Amino acid sequence: MKKVRIEWLDILKGVLIIFVILSHSYPAQAYRNFFTPFFLTMFFWVSGYTFSTKRTCKEFLKSKSMQLLIPFLLLGSIRIVLAQILEGGKLLLRIKGLLLQVNCKYDEMWFVACLISSSFLFYMLLKLCQNIEKKYQDIVLLGISGVGMILAMLDMCVWHIRILWQVELALLMCFYMTLGYLYKQYEPQIVNKVEKFSYLSIMFLIYLFLAVCFPNNVDIHMEKFEQPVLFLVLSWLCILPIVGMAKKVSNSIFLNRIFIFWGQNTLFYYAFGGSVRIVLYKLFGLENNSDVYMLPVICTVLTMFVLIIPAWFVRKFFPWMVGVKRSEPS
Repeated sequence: MKKVRIEWLDILKGVLIIFVILSHSYPAQAYRNFFTPFFLTMFFWVSGYTFSTKRTCKEFLKSKSMQLLIPFLLLGSIRIVLAQILEGGKLLLRIKGLLLQVNCKYDEMWFVACLISSSFLFYMLLKLCQNIEKKYQDIVLLGISGVGMILAMLDMCVWHIRILWQVELALLMCFYMTLGYLYKQYEPQIVNKVEKFSYLSIMFLIYLFLAVCFPNNVDIHMEKFEQPVLFLVLSWLCILPIVGMAKKVSNSIFLNRIFIFWGQNTLFYYAFGGSVRIVLYKLFGLENNSDVYMLPVICTVLTMFVLIIPAWFVRKFFPWMVGVKRSEPS
C-alpha cells in the first residue's frame, strides 16, 4: 500500500528547517528568543505524531536504519570532508565525534543522532505501556516521559553528565514525541474544542509576550538552559498555534508547494545548510560583520533557494542518501 503524506506536516517541517538554517547563521539573540523554544522540539513532536506502534522490533530497527542511521553515517562523513576543506581541524577527532556523539565534542549531525536515540527510547516506552490496561496507557506514557524530561533537565542544568549518542537530550525530546503521539490520538477532539482561530491567536500572543518580556538564553545543542521552566512552558505553549499555522498554509496554493518541498528535504538542508552559510559568508566577506539582524536573514533565504536543485537531485536519483524509498511519494 502506497504511503500517503500529510501535507501540513511537511509544511510544518518546512517552516522549522528555515529556523534551523537561521540558527546556523549567527542571528541576533532577539531572534533566538523567539524561535528556540519550538524550532527543534517540534521536529520531535512531528516524529511522535507519525510514530507507528504496529511494527515488530525487527521491522522498527530496519526502518530506522534506512531512514536515519544510513543517512546519518553517509551525510555525516560528507560533512566531515566539507568541514576539513572549509575550516580545517583534526580529522580523527571529527570521525570519533561523529561515531560517539558526545554532546559538543565534534558531534557532527548531532540532531539526527538525538532523533535516533529518542526514537529507540520512545519505541521501548510504547511497548512497555502496551502491557498496561488500555484506559491507563496514555496517562502512564505521559507520566514516564514527563519523569524522563525532568531527569534530562536536571542532568543538563545540574549534573552535567554527557552520555553517548545524545541520550540526555533524547530523554527530553521523548516528552515532545509523547505530545505529538497523544495529539494524533485525540486530534478530532482537539480540533473541535481548541484549534479555533481565537484560541490559537491568544496562545500565540501569550507566547510572544513571554518570549519578548522574559528573554531566556537557551542553546539546545550546547544543553544550555538559563531558565529551564520558562523554556518548557514556552515550548508547550506554541505547539498548537504552530500546528494551526501549518494547517492554514496547506490551504494556500501559492505557499504550500515550496514549504512542502523544504519539509520533505529537511535532512538534506540540515546536513548542508551550514556549509552553504560558510561559503556565502566567505564569498561576501561577512565573517566578521557585526550586522546580526539582516545578514543572517539574507543568508538563510539564499541558502533555502541555493539548495533546492541539489536537494531535488539527491531525492530524485539517490533517495537512499536521505532515507527515502523510491516508491515514497514526493
